[in-house]
Amino acid sequence: MQSSKSAIGSNWAISTGNPYAAIAAERILTMGGTAVDAAIAADAVLGVVEPMATSIGGDVLAMVVEADGGVQAYNGTGRSPAALQEADVLEFKGHRIPERHPLSVTTPGAVRGWHDLHERYGKLEWHHLFDDAIRLAEEGFEVAEVAAREWRIFDFVLHTDPNCAELYRAGDPPEAAERFSNPKLGALLRRIAYEGYQAFYKGEIPEAAEAAMKKVGGLLSASDFSRHHGNFCKPVQVELGDVTLYQCPPNTHGRAILQALSTLAPDADSNRASDELKVIAATSAALAEAARTVCDSGGNTVCTVIVDQGGWRLP
Repeated sequence: MQSSKSAIGSNWAISTGNPYAAIAAERILTMGGTAVDAAIAADAVLGVVEPMATSIGGDVLAMVVEADGGVQAYNGTGRSPAALQEADVLEFKGHRIPERHPLSVTTPGAVRGWHDLHERYGKLEWHHLFDDAIRLAEEGFEVAEVAAREWRIFDFVLHTDPNCAELYRAGDPPEAAERFSNPKLGALLRRIAYEGYQAFYKGEIPEAAEAAMKKVGGLLSASDFSRHHGNFCKPVQVELGDVTLYQCPPNTHGRAILQALSTLAPDADSNRASDELKVIAATSAALAEAARTVCDSGGNTVCTVIVDQGGWRLP
């Protein structure tokens, strides 16, 4: 297996969290795909090879820097179940739903997000973007050392659902360098690739999700899937000298990053901003403020940054 998590061509560049994702993105770019095409391919692969960090059951956030310098954000986070009422939330301590509680489950936004981004910025045919992810899921892949470690850490989550327990070997997580396959996930990705994103949002998949939620007292329903949509939006930004920094707006914690950098910026010339304790303090304060105002706990995630042949970037 290629060991690099990044790749650089004569007029494109890739940085992602797993070699398999980098390979998938590189293949898409060499086929003439855009940065968005390549990012979707990498994201789909990451959901196969790092399932504890991302998946088609999660969300997607994107920042697209166009060739002319224009910046566009996309928020593909899933909405709360329509059946969730204010009274349901007020019953909890601090009026916040606990992490991993059945009521915390929101509509998966990733697949719809891929579709929306591809529809606006994609070039290759949709099904090509899933070739690597499907192959790795069906034929297997070598589990990375970091993925194996995190798989063990999050093993406790798998035991709460029999389907997850079966798919991801609850109690027996794969070791580093072990070969692991997930043919059921591969079959689902194949449906999405050749039937379109609606294969995930209508029919048996949302119906199965609703049935699973009812068993544990959750409120997510099939109708939540069918009504879901993401949205393109203006990013939040901050000016630091001659540099403009952009982040996705709330409901993300992007504003915390801008706040922390703004706190550190006045000392940049004196080189004190590189002091680790100061960086930690600024970041901690910014995240605390975001926790009070954004009210989203965030979670495990992945990041891919790509620049394509046309100068488009997806950071």
